[in-house]
Amino acid sequence: MITDVKKRRNLIILVLLIAFVLRLGLALSVTHPGHGDFAFYTTLAENIAAGRGFVIDYIWHYLTKTTSITHGATDFWMPMASIIISGFMILFGKSLLMALLPSILFGLGLSVLVYLWSRYFSESEFVSLAAAGLALFLPMLFTFSLLTDSTIYYVFFVTACFLFLAKAQAKSSYFLLAAVFAGLSHLTRQDGLFLVPVILLMILLSSLKWPKKVWLVVGAIVIYLAILSPIWITNLQIYGQPLPPGPNKTMFIIAPEDVNSYARVFNWQTYSAWGLGNIIRAKIQTGLNNIKTLYDTAGSLVLILSLVGLVELALNKSRRSRWRPYLPPVLFGAIIYLFYSVIASIPSAGGAFGKSILSICPFMVIVACEVVDRHFALRKIAVIVIVLSGLFFMGHGIFLSGKLISSNNRLSRQLNEVKIFLDTQLSSGQETIIMTRNPWEVYYSTHYRAIQIPDDDLETIYEVASRYKANYLLLPAPRLALKDIYTGSAPDPRFEKVADIPESEMKLFRIK
Repeated sequence: MITDVKKRRNLIILVLLIAFVLRLGLALSVTHPGHGDFAFYTTLAENIAAGRGFVIDYIWHYLTKTTSITHGATDFWMPMASIIISGFMILFGKSLLMALLPSILFGLGLSVLVYLWSRYFSESEFVSLAAAGLALFLPMLFTFSLLTDSTIYYVFFVTACFLFLAKAQAKSSYFLLAAVFAGLSHLTRQDGLFLVPVILLMILLSSLKWPKKVWLVVGAIVIYLAILSPIWITNLQIYGQPLPPGPNKTMFIIAPEDVNSYARVFNWQTYSAWGLGNIIRAKIQTGLNNIKTLYDTAGSLVLILSLVGLVELALNKSRRSRWRPYLPPVLFGAIIYLFYSVIASIPSAGGAFGKSILSICPFMVIVACEVVDRHFALRKIAVIVIVLSGLFFMGHGIFLSGKLISSNNRLSRQLNEVKIFLDTQLSSGQETIIMTRNPWEVYYSTHYRAIQIPDDDLETIYEVASRYKANYLLLPAPRLALKDIYTGSAPDPRFEKVADIPESEMKLFRIK
């Protein structure tokens, strides 16, 4: 018995070490966090570590119009990822490697949670080890553990919440720990809010007596509110409501670039004017696209096997009694799917659903491994299936991560050329402010304040540039009003081309 425990421990350590070395080797080659979210969380973490607080020096959307370019960073995305990253920067120094290190560690820690959680689905040690190993190398989880993004932290907190919900069936105080991780999940991503009804339902469905249930419901809500209260109080002071008004408007937009419109208004009236037929078709198409996204995120093998496990749970009477650990992730996944298919359809198309639904992939991996364990009588065959799957996941994850890192590094080189040019153009008394479609990464590379190019007509674009005193325009951008200026087919004297950026399609214009 002691020998078996020692072998198991050594195997776990070896696999974790391999996973860490692979991630670290890739992380050492990173020179730029990447587009959008990745650059945002890194920049905010640097500002927190520098003592500036929760501020950014660029405007990336116009759903919440701000009077100053430098403004509060909680106007759309949640700050928990940046808080974690900033802690590592404070302790070990500001660098991109230190920004990636917590993502790597949380990716490894997620495997430990999966190992512990899997015990509530099967008593087989094979299932626990197989699920923990596959969770380390599932391609999308592997890739996000090498990005300065909120996703890997979100998946970790959601999985921890599910684990404590499973443990709460034996000891009810774990419901309160589940509420802690629900709060941390919401502090990481807005859709962490949907864990709250899941927790409350599990309390109500428990075998506890009603007075105990009531106290646990109250306690869970109080804990959750306490964790979210600092950012809600801040939002009340800035926006007059707990949640920033910008994200609420996304349910009324009809195209991804609408978030960048300065002139247009988004509400129920403008949305209904689009037409009921268009709205219904868009929801149906988004729902179908989200099914494909789930397929791409989990992978065909994990998705098929986990669906087999769920169907067997529903149809097999002897297995139906084991429903309690299955219900929270299934219910949470269903809520997320419906929310991003019916309510937040456009953010879903922009990648929000793919990041959010990744939080139930650890559950799907556990169910898939449990199915393999039950249906392969010969243990050797089951081991071969898991090992081959793990090797395939590892190779695919390395490929995806390497491809993304290469793209981000190329972006770094291109934007460094922009910085070199602008550094030589500095004039006394005039601050350089860049109007660009990609203010996140442009600011990260140049550290010049930046604003989003409005998705509006040319006059509005020029008006916004004047309002925020932008004096440079970086193209290309998906803006029809600027197409002829970019190509040179219809120059505008207000936008003077001053540079072609080497090794890229970028062109820099001076705004007069």
